[in-house]
Amino acid sequence: MLKRLKNIILIVVIVFLLLFFVSRNVSEKTDWSVDFNGILKYPQDRGKVEVDKIFMEETDSYKQYKVVYKSRNKDIFGLLFLPKDKKDVPALIMLPGANGAKENHLFLGKKMADLGYAFLTIDQRGIGETDGTVKTMEEDFQTFFRNEEPILHLMIYDVLKAFDVLRNEKIVDKDKIIVSGESMGARFAVIAAALDPRIKGTLIFSSMGYGMYPTTTTEQKFFASINPDMYIDKISPRKLVFFHAEKDSVVPYEGAQQTFAYANEPKEFITMLEPCDHGYCDQVYNQFLEKLNWILE
Repeated sequence: MLKRLKNIILIVVIVFLLLFFVSRNVSEKTDWSVDFNGILKYPQDRGKVEVDKIFMEETDSYKQYKVVYKSRNKDIFGLLFLPKDKKDVPALIMLPGANGAKENHLFLGKKMADLGYAFLTIDQRGIGETDGTVKTMEEDFQTFFRNEEPILHLMIYDVLKAFDVLRNEKIVDKDKIIVSGESMGARFAVIAAALDPRIKGTLIFSSMGYGMYPTTTTEQKFFASINPDMYIDKISPRKLVFFHAEKDSVVPYEGAQQTFAYANEPKEFITMLEPCDHGYCDQVYNQFLEKLNWILE
Protein backbone atom coordinates (compact mmCIF):
# COMPACT_ATOMS: atom_id res chain seq x y z
CA MET A 1 0.00 0.00 0.00
CA LEU A 2 2.84 2.39 0.98
CA LYS A 3 4.73 1.54 -2.19
CA ARG A 4 1.64 2.25 -4.30
CA LEU A 5 1.15 5.60 -2.55
CA LYS A 6 4.78 6.54 -3.26
CA ASN A 7 4.31 5.68 -6.94
CA ILE A 8 1.17 7.85 -7.13
CA ILE A 9 3.01 10.76 -5.52
CA LEU A 10 5.93 10.31 -7.94
CA ILE A 11 3.56 10.33 -10.93
CA VAL A 12 1.83 13.49 -9.66
CA VAL A 13 5.20 15.24 -9.24
CA ILE A 14 6.29 14.22 -12.75
CA VAL A 15 3.01 15.44 -14.27
CA PHE A 16 3.29 18.74 -12.37
CA LEU A 17 6.86 19.29 -13.64
CA LEU A 18 5.84 18.47 -17.21
CA LEU A 19 2.94 20.93 -17.05
CA PHE A 20 5.25 23.59 -15.61
CA PHE A 21 7.83 23.26 -18.38
CA VAL A 22 5.20 23.03 -21.12
CA SER A 23 3.44 26.18 -19.87
CA ARG A 24 6.79 27.95 -19.57
CA ASN A 25 7.72 27.08 -23.15
CA VAL A 26 4.29 28.11 -24.44
CA SER A 27 4.66 31.43 -22.63
CA GLU A 28 8.06 32.04 -24.19
CA LYS A 29 6.87 31.17 -27.69
CA THR A 30 3.76 33.33 -27.55
CA ASP A 31 5.87 36.28 -26.37
CA TRP A 32 7.56 36.24 -29.78
CA SER A 33 5.94 34.94 -32.93
CA VAL A 34 5.53 35.46 -36.66
CA ASP A 35 2.07 35.03 -38.14
CA PHE A 36 0.97 33.38 -41.39
CA ASN A 37 1.62 36.60 -43.34
CA GLY A 38 5.13 36.98 -41.98
CA ILE A 39 4.25 39.77 -39.52
CA LEU A 40 6.29 39.85 -36.34
CA LYS A 41 4.41 39.90 -33.03
CA TYR A 42 5.62 41.28 -29.70
CA PRO A 43 3.42 42.28 -26.74
CA GLN A 44 2.80 45.91 -25.82
CA ASP A 45 3.35 44.99 -22.19
CA ARG A 46 7.07 44.25 -22.23
CA GLY A 47 7.53 44.12 -18.49
CA LYS A 48 9.58 46.18 -16.09
CA VAL A 49 11.96 48.83 -17.45
CA GLU A 50 15.46 48.10 -16.15
CA VAL A 51 17.78 51.01 -16.90
CA ASP A 52 20.89 52.56 -15.38
CA LYS A 53 21.57 56.27 -16.00
CA ILE A 54 25.13 57.53 -15.73
CA PHE A 55 25.45 61.30 -15.59
CA MET A 56 27.78 62.74 -18.25
CA GLU A 57 27.20 66.46 -18.81
CA GLU A 58 24.97 69.36 -17.81
CA THR A 59 24.24 72.69 -19.52
CA ASP A 60 21.77 75.45 -18.78
CA SER A 61 19.11 73.65 -20.80
CA TYR A 62 19.67 69.88 -20.48
CA LYS A 63 21.36 66.94 -18.79
CA GLN A 64 23.14 64.22 -20.75
CA TYR A 65 23.38 60.62 -19.57
CA LYS A 66 24.82 57.36 -20.75
CA VAL A 67 22.10 54.75 -20.32
CA VAL A 68 22.24 50.98 -20.18
CA TYR A 69 18.90 49.20 -20.41
CA LYS A 70 17.93 45.55 -20.44
CA SER A 71 16.36 44.10 -23.56
CA ARG A 72 15.90 40.34 -23.84
CA ASN A 73 18.71 39.87 -21.27
CA LYS A 74 21.06 42.06 -23.29
CA ASP A 75 22.60 45.34 -22.09
CA ILE A 76 21.82 48.03 -24.69
CA PHE A 77 23.93 51.19 -24.42
CA GLY A 78 22.61 54.60 -25.37
CA LEU A 79 22.88 58.35 -24.94
CA LEU A 80 19.96 60.14 -23.32
CA PHE A 81 19.36 63.90 -23.32
CA LEU A 82 16.72 65.33 -20.99
CA PRO A 83 15.68 69.02 -20.96
CA LYS A 84 15.90 70.72 -17.57
CA ASP A 85 13.03 72.37 -15.67
CA LYS A 86 10.40 71.15 -18.12
CA LYS A 87 7.55 68.65 -18.12
CA ASP A 88 5.47 66.85 -20.74
CA VAL A 89 8.25 67.17 -23.31
CA PRO A 90 8.12 65.41 -26.70
CA ALA A 91 10.78 62.75 -27.30
CA LEU A 92 12.68 61.25 -30.20
CA ILE A 93 14.45 57.90 -30.60
CA MET A 94 17.19 58.06 -33.26
CA LEU A 95 18.53 54.75 -34.62
CA PRO A 96 21.88 54.87 -36.44
CA GLY A 97 22.46 52.91 -39.63
CA ALA A 98 24.48 49.69 -39.91
CA ASN A 99 27.82 50.02 -38.10
CA GLY A 100 26.79 53.51 -36.94
CA ALA A 101 27.50 54.28 -33.28
CA LYS A 102 25.34 56.32 -30.93
CA GLU A 103 28.01 59.05 -30.89
CA ASN A 104 27.14 59.79 -34.54
CA HIS A 105 24.08 61.63 -33.23
CA LEU A 106 25.72 63.28 -30.22
CA PHE A 107 25.43 66.82 -31.59
CA LEU A 108 21.91 66.29 -32.91
CA GLY A 109 20.89 65.13 -29.44
CA LYS A 110 22.35 68.27 -27.87
CA LYS A 111 20.58 70.53 -30.36
CA MET A 112 17.26 68.76 -29.82
CA ALA A 113 17.60 68.95 -26.04
CA ASP A 114 18.33 72.67 -26.29
CA LEU A 115 14.96 73.00 -28.03
CA GLY A 116 13.14 71.07 -25.31
CA TYR A 117 13.04 67.56 -26.78
CA ALA A 118 14.07 64.42 -24.92
CA PHE A 119 16.40 62.46 -27.19
CA LEU A 120 17.64 58.85 -27.07
CA THR A 121 20.07 57.18 -29.46
CA ILE A 122 21.49 53.68 -29.04
CA ASP A 123 24.27 51.34 -30.05
CA GLN A 124 22.49 48.48 -31.76
CA ARG A 125 23.66 44.92 -31.16
CA GLY A 126 27.22 44.26 -32.22
CA ILE A 127 27.93 48.00 -32.60
CA GLY A 128 29.81 50.36 -30.26
CA GLU A 129 29.41 49.48 -26.59
CA THR A 130 26.55 47.03 -27.12
CA ASP A 131 28.14 43.64 -27.62
CA GLY A 132 26.84 40.79 -29.73
CA THR A 133 27.39 39.26 -33.13
CA VAL A 134 25.25 40.32 -36.04
CA LYS A 135 24.67 37.18 -38.07
CA THR A 136 24.46 36.92 -41.82
CA MET A 137 20.95 36.81 -43.24
CA GLU A 138 21.33 33.08 -43.93
CA GLU A 139 22.51 32.39 -40.38
CA ASP A 140 19.61 34.38 -38.97
CA PHE A 141 17.18 32.47 -41.18
CA GLN A 142 18.56 29.18 -39.83
CA THR A 143 17.89 30.49 -36.30
CA PHE A 144 14.30 31.29 -37.33
CA PHE A 145 13.97 27.87 -38.99
CA ARG A 146 14.82 26.28 -35.61
CA ASN A 147 11.93 28.30 -34.10
CA GLU A 148 14.39 30.47 -32.16
CA GLU A 149 14.35 34.26 -31.99
CA PRO A 150 16.58 35.75 -34.74
CA ILE A 151 18.90 38.62 -33.91
CA LEU A 152 17.13 40.90 -36.41
CA HIS A 153 13.92 40.41 -34.43
CA LEU A 154 15.79 41.08 -31.20
CA MET A 155 17.07 44.37 -32.64
CA ILE A 156 13.48 45.41 -33.37
CA TYR A 157 12.55 44.48 -29.81
CA ASP A 158 15.44 46.69 -28.59
CA VAL A 159 13.72 49.66 -30.27
CA LEU A 160 10.46 48.86 -28.49
CA LYS A 161 12.33 48.74 -25.18
CA ALA A 162 13.96 52.10 -26.00
CA PHE A 163 10.42 53.42 -26.36
CA ASP A 164 9.63 51.97 -22.93
CA VAL A 165 12.71 53.69 -21.48
CA LEU A 166 11.46 57.09 -22.68
CA ARG A 167 7.92 56.40 -21.46
CA ASN A 168 9.45 55.70 -18.06
CA GLU A 169 10.95 59.20 -17.83
CA LYS A 170 8.74 61.47 -15.72
CA ILE A 171 9.23 64.59 -17.83
CA VAL A 172 8.36 62.87 -21.14
CA ASP A 173 4.88 63.12 -22.63
CA LYS A 174 4.10 59.43 -23.18
CA ASP A 175 1.83 60.29 -26.12
CA LYS A 176 4.50 62.27 -27.98
CA ILE A 177 7.35 59.85 -28.63
CA ILE A 178 8.55 59.60 -32.23
CA VAL A 179 10.87 56.94 -33.61
CA SER A 180 13.42 57.89 -36.26
CA GLY A 181 16.35 56.19 -37.96
CA GLU A 182 18.66 56.05 -40.91
CA SER A 183 19.23 53.17 -43.34
CA MET A 184 19.06 49.89 -41.36
CA GLY A 185 17.91 51.79 -38.28
CA ALA A 186 15.08 53.27 -40.33
CA ARG A 187 13.86 49.78 -41.23
CA PHE A 188 13.69 48.91 -37.54
CA ALA A 189 11.94 52.24 -36.85
CA VAL A 190 9.19 51.48 -39.39
CA ILE A 191 8.60 47.98 -38.02
CA ALA A 192 8.63 49.11 -34.37
CA ALA A 193 6.11 51.88 -35.12
CA ALA A 194 3.86 49.37 -36.87
CA LEU A 195 4.04 46.97 -33.91
CA ASP A 196 3.28 49.52 -31.18
CA PRO A 197 0.47 51.98 -32.02
CA ARG A 198 1.43 54.17 -29.03
CA ILE A 199 4.44 55.45 -30.99
CA LYS A 200 3.38 58.88 -32.24
CA GLY A 201 4.90 58.71 -35.72
CA THR A 202 7.94 57.87 -37.80
CA LEU A 203 10.61 59.91 -39.51
CA ILE A 204 13.21 58.04 -41.53
CA PHE A 205 16.30 58.73 -43.60
CA SER A 206 17.76 56.85 -46.55
CA SER A 207 16.00 53.51 -46.44
CA MET A 208 13.89 51.09 -48.44
CA GLY A 209 12.28 47.67 -48.14
CA TYR A 210 12.54 44.50 -50.16
CA GLY A 211 9.31 44.65 -52.15
CA MET A 212 6.04 42.77 -51.68
CA TYR A 213 5.78 39.02 -52.20
CA PRO A 214 3.75 35.99 -51.03
CA THR A 215 4.63 34.27 -47.74
CA THR A 216 3.99 30.63 -48.53
CA THR A 217 7.38 29.24 -47.42
CA THR A 218 9.26 29.52 -44.13
CA GLU A 219 12.02 31.47 -45.86
CA GLN A 220 9.53 33.96 -47.32
CA LYS A 221 7.93 34.43 -43.89
CA PHE A 222 11.32 35.18 -42.33
CA PHE A 223 12.22 37.80 -44.94
CA ALA A 224 8.74 39.30 -44.69
CA SER A 225 9.15 39.61 -40.92
CA ILE A 226 12.15 41.97 -41.35
CA ASN A 227 10.82 43.76 -44.44
CA PRO A 228 9.50 47.30 -43.74
CA ASP A 229 7.39 47.14 -46.91
CA MET A 230 5.18 44.57 -45.15
CA TYR A 231 4.57 46.89 -42.18
CA ILE A 232 4.63 50.47 -43.41
CA ASP A 233 0.90 50.71 -44.20
CA LYS A 234 0.17 49.89 -40.53
CA ILE A 235 1.64 53.18 -39.31
CA SER A 236 -1.39 55.11 -40.59
CA PRO A 237 -3.30 57.09 -39.31
CA ARG A 238 -0.13 58.25 -37.56
CA LYS A 239 2.23 60.36 -39.68
CA LEU A 240 5.25 59.19 -41.65
CA VAL A 241 8.03 61.27 -43.20
CA PHE A 242 10.70 60.04 -45.63
CA PHE A 243 13.96 61.93 -46.22
CA HIS A 244 16.04 60.59 -49.09
CA ALA A 245 18.94 62.04 -51.08
CA GLU A 246 18.36 62.26 -54.80
CA LYS A 247 21.88 60.91 -55.35
CA ASP A 248 22.06 58.48 -52.43
CA SER A 249 25.14 56.32 -53.03
CA VAL A 250 23.88 53.36 -50.95
CA VAL A 251 20.08 53.07 -51.24
CA PRO A 252 18.54 53.84 -54.66
CA TYR A 253 16.22 56.85 -54.72
CA GLU A 254 13.64 54.86 -56.70
CA GLY A 255 13.69 52.09 -54.08
CA ALA A 256 12.85 54.57 -51.34
CA GLN A 257 10.00 55.98 -53.43
CA GLN A 258 8.59 52.47 -53.90
CA THR A 259 8.61 51.78 -50.16
CA PHE A 260 7.00 55.18 -49.55
CA ALA A 261 4.28 54.25 -52.06
CA TYR A 262 3.26 51.30 -49.87
CA ALA A 263 2.53 53.66 -46.95
CA ASN A 264 -0.91 55.13 -46.34
CA GLU A 265 -1.68 58.79 -45.68
CA PRO A 266 -0.77 60.98 -43.88
CA LYS A 267 2.77 60.91 -45.24
CA GLU A 268 5.40 63.14 -46.84
CA PHE A 269 8.46 62.45 -48.99
CA ILE A 270 11.29 64.99 -48.93
CA THR A 271 14.10 64.88 -51.47
CA MET A 272 17.48 65.88 -50.09
CA LEU A 273 19.79 67.60 -52.56
CA GLU A 274 23.58 67.71 -52.67
CA PRO A 275 25.72 67.66 -50.59
CA CYS A 276 23.39 65.26 -48.74
CA ASP A 277 24.09 61.61 -49.50
CA HIS A 278 23.21 58.66 -47.25
CA GLY A 279 21.70 59.13 -43.80
CA TYR A 280 20.81 62.15 -41.70
CA CYS A 281 22.03 65.42 -43.22
CA ASP A 282 22.56 68.71 -41.35
CA GLN A 283 21.50 70.63 -44.45
CA VAL A 284 17.88 69.56 -43.84
CA TYR A 285 17.92 70.21 -40.08
CA ASN A 286 15.27 72.94 -40.28
CA GLN A 287 12.98 70.73 -42.38
CA PHE A 288 13.65 67.90 -39.96
CA LEU A 289 12.38 70.05 -37.07
CA GLU A 290 9.41 71.23 -39.13
CA LYS A 291 8.34 67.66 -39.87
CA LEU A 292 8.85 66.58 -36.26
CA ASN A 293 6.39 69.27 -35.24
CA TRP A 294 4.01 68.22 -38.01
CA ILE A 295 4.02 64.66 -36.66
CA LEU A 296 3.39 65.96 -33.13
CA GLU A 297 0.40 68.10 -34.11
